[in-house]
Amino acid sequence: MVKPEFDWGDEFEEYLNSLSLKDEAKFRALIERVEKTDLVDSIRKERVKKLDDDLYELRASTDEHWMRGCYFQVKGSSFYITHGFSKKTKKTPIKEIKRALAIRKSFFSRMNSRRDE
Repeated sequence: MVKPEFDWGDEFEEYLNSLSLKDEAKFRALIERVEKTDLVDSIRKERVKKLDDDLYELRASTDEHWMRGCYFQVKGSSFYITHGFSKKTKKTPIKEIKRALAIRKSFFSRMNSRRDE
């Protein structure tokens, strides 16, 4: 059973801060719920969806829109949320997937350059 631990940077924090207090609380509660259960259960309950190789999204919704946070596995049970976005349609926009992939690439580039120092 893999219980994930999430971390994130400024981009996702800015997204959380842009939400209403109620929506922010709902998204933070989702993250906590996924951290307390295993990923298989979260996928089955549609809290998490696979988007691409090693790229997933956290899924929360309100009556008005769907809130999403893209994330990837760093190592073991450590995961990083790249950014968040709200949408009104079911399909995840390609530009959001590309943005998450670019952030992931940059993240690992920074990690590798720190190791080389």
